[in-house]
This record gives sequence, structure tokens and C-alpha cells, in this order.
Amino acid sequence: MHDEPFDFREFANDLFDFLLPLSEAMSSIETSFSLEADLRIIDKWYSDEDRLNITKQLDAAWLAELDAKDKVKHVVDRGDDPRTIEEYALEHGDAVAKKAFTPYVLSVWENARNDIHAIQQAHPLIFRVHCHVKGRDC
Repeated sequence: MHDEPFDFREFANDLFDFLLPLSEAMSSIETSFSLEADLRIIDKWYSDEDRLNITKQLDAAWLAELDAKDKVKHVVDRGDDPRTIEEYALEHGDAVAKKAFTPYVLSVWENARNDIHAIQQAHPLIFRVHCHVKGRDC
């Protein structure tokens, strides 16, 4: 018999500390196997030219989305500033003023997101692999 009572909380914490790295390793292995399967299917069903074209489309769509997000930020930062674009440009520069006065900026952003979503729906395997390679949270 032990002199100390069994501390379940301490045991559970120790077990969790032991299992967490194992769980993370298993998740990493699962991701690797999933990506390997995706790559094999992509290699079988897509030509090099098709893969390159889809990758270029994805890169362009993500750049368009980043640009749209940047424009939204500038429009929001401008708020309800009553100055004209010319007056605004004197303080912030032409490039910032053009972004801050972008008409229908939320539509621009939504269109960019829709383009990304369309590519994702049409080519989910390439999209997944591309996200992983580029380090994007997709």
C-alpha cells in the first residue's frame, strides 16, 4: 500500500503531456499520407501543362484577393472623409488615394473570393496541395 493517495488529476496531466506529442505526430503522418495520395491522383489525371495553368490561376486569384483586401482596408481607413480623391492624394499619395476611393470594393473582394472558390471546387486536390505548399490556411 502507498503512503500517498492516488492523484488522478496529476496522472491525467502526465498522460496528456505524454500523448500530446504522439497525437501531433500522428496528425502530421496523416497529412503526409493524404498529400501523397493527392499527388498520385493529380499525377495520373492532370498533365504538367494543366497543373501549371491551374497553379497560375490560383496564384492570380490569391493575389487578386490580397489586393482587394488591401483596398477594403484603405476604404475603411478613409471612412467618411469628405475630401476629394485629389485632396486625399495630397496627404496620402496617389496609390493610397486610388485604393481608398475604389468603388464597389466589397464586390471586388467578393469576386476574388468567388474565383478562388471556383478553382477549389473544380480542382480540389490541386487546391489542397497548393495550399499546403504555399503555407496557406485553406
